[in-house]
Amino acid sequence: MVLAVTKPSAHRLLPATATLLVLLVAASLGGADSGEDSARIVIRVTGALSSLLFVLAWAAAPLAHLSGKRWARSLLASRRRVGLGMAMSHGVHLLALLTLAQLVELGVDPLTLLAGGGGFVVIALMAASSSDAAVATLGRKRWLLLHRSGMPYLWVVFTFTWAGGAADRPVAAVGTAVMLALAALRIYARLQASRSSSGGCATVGAG
Repeated sequence: MVLAVTKPSAHRLLPATATLLVLLVAASLGGADSGEDSARIVIRVTGALSSLLFVLAWAAAPLAHLSGKRWARSLLASRRRVGLGMAMSHGVHLLALLTLAQLVELGVDPLTLLAGGGGFVVIALMAASSSDAAVATLGRKRWLLLHRSGMPYLWVVFTFTWAGGAADRPVAAVGTAVMLALAALRIYARLQASRSSSGGCATVGAG
């Protein structure tokens, strides 16, 4: 089965994401009593938004191939914009983290710093390569290697970040559950693709 991918209808997604970020940050700053409080609120808000956009980007292909629904195909067609929106949100997240680090001693362990820092690097590389020109420059094999290894790495970073606070914060428990559900969705989609392939049907990969 070959799925037709609809033409992206979310051409306003990036401006909308930027506007949402501005509004969220402005609301966060307005509701805080100090610079530290402001930074912490922005970190939480952008972390949640980045996670949501990551989930949408990585769930797009399996949802489209499993359901075939028009909204899922539209999400798949808009996946690049969703990923760029995530990079935009996480850039603000990084700025808030750096601001907080100048105000207080964060006490981050080396492993968390290494893994989290690696996540920012991966997001930057994937965002910088999210164009047809970048694909042509890198070559499709190297581009696929970056994106197919980068997304699972980011899943690990997001999942362990949420899981670290799941015992104390209900929202973190929900975030952890969503990330685990995302992994289950992708595994199920790959199993379905493998079964269809072994049965002799033409399939589209889970992406």
